[in-house]
Amino acid sequence: MLKKLMGKAKRRKGEIKKQLGKKTSSNLKQFLLIALILVIIIPSSFATYKRNVVWNKAVTIGEDVVRKSSEKGRGHSNLGADYHDAGQLEKAIREYMTALKLNPNDAGAYNNLGNIYYNQRKLDDAIEEYKHALRLKHDFAEAYHNLGLAYYEQGRLDEATQQFLTAVELKPGFVAAYNNLGLAYYHKGQLNEAVQKYIAAITLDPDYPKAHYNLGVVYWKMGLKDKVKEEFQKALKLRPDFTEAQQALELLGRESQTLKSEQ
Repeated sequence: MLKKLMGKAKRRKGEIKKQLGKKTSSNLKQFLLIALILVIIIPSSFATYKRNVVWNKAVTIGEDVVRKSSEKGRGHSNLGADYHDAGQLEKAIREYMTALKLNPNDAGAYNNLGNIYYNQRKLDDAIEEYKHALRLKHDFAEAYHNLGLAYYEQGRLDEATQQFLTAVELKPGFVAAYNNLGLAYYHKGQLNEAVQKYIAAITLDPDYPKAHYNLGVVYWKMGLKDKVKEEFQKALKLRPDFTEAQQALELLGRESQTLKSEQ
């Protein structure tokens, strides 16, 4: 549900940017709120990498290990992670399944398998795998976080919030979990709580651009315009290719010009 809304908002960004010059302050805020999108932090294994040579080398080494020790679950689990990072998801699933046959108590393999299903939008399957992982490892902060993400994508915000809270209780330095906890609070309308969690993320990692950007979006919703600009600028300074932050600053600039022209 939330994924579809985010996609729709992104498609409208171009339209909004073209129309802003024609809008007056009475309806400009509505357009800006559509354009400003919070940035979720997905499981780290979903990151898109362009260093194909590195991953191909890792896969080659992993395949060699499995050939020499095919009866060891750890080798298959590690190879599954290498395939996963290289974007070869079907092969990754095969290796994780093999690892679990050899070692049914491999909580990490269940978690990683859940990550693939999450990436494939098979959220119910992902949830089941994360729960498997947590039954085996009760203090698995990453699995709680990932389960929270799956609930979040299904619009189950209260359940997502609880999983994120558990993740940060188990792992107080879990920056991504604080960021996503802020997202859940934002969509529940608990803006003060969202601000607190983004500030917590930034306190742990001051150079975390996504948290600065998301904090700026919440400040915008709260009407704190000076703080909005400051956070967007910090996000863009930390990551010059941060498209959302760049567009947000452009939108703010256009709003300011529109307001001046009406005075």
